[in-house]
Amino acid sequence: MELRFDGMARYDAETARDLCAGVEFEGLQFFLDPLNTRELYPVASLGRQTSVPLALWRAIHGPADMMAAVRCGAAPYVLVDLDQVGGIVPARNCAAVAAAGGISPLLGGRPSVGIASAAMLHLAAAVSAFSSGNEIAARQLRDTVLAEPLEIVDGMMAVPQSPGLGVEVDRAKVEKYQVA
Repeated sequence: MELRFDGMARYDAETARDLCAGVEFEGLQFFLDPLNTRELYPVASLGRQTSVPLALWRAIHGPADMMAAVRCGAAPYVLVDLDQVGGIVPARNCAAVAAAGGISPLLGGRPSVGIASAAMLHLAAAVSAFSSGNEIAARQLRDTVLAEPLEIVDGMMAVPQSPGLGVEVDRAKVEKYQVA
């Protein structure tokens, strides 16, 4: 099991540096969004002051941001959020830029109602750069608008095989959540 720490972009540089010093020998896979900024250079500076691997999520809004992260050496990991980068094609492009620049891209995202999770599964299966450590929070899948739930077996999910994204939307569930 690999442990990840999400700073939720809440720490100033000094506090983040102290947190990194405190967990340096704990074997974290990475410390996600340690600083309360979306600027890349302060994260790159923190990365040079610690042996804890850093990761970015909130600063990546498309392939151009990914290129900027590669250029400044901001972090060895990035989480690509389909919604945040603008969909499947921009996410695929982000993965290509990250992989070419020596950064490990991972898929991640905010809670969804199941459709985005299906899209993430297809993208992870189709793009080799998204080969491991992708995140779909199990709590997202408790109450979806899908007719058939996506199942987690031994921490893994199968890619839906039906046409399109491979899932069917339950209209009654959509109406339950509809806001007028």
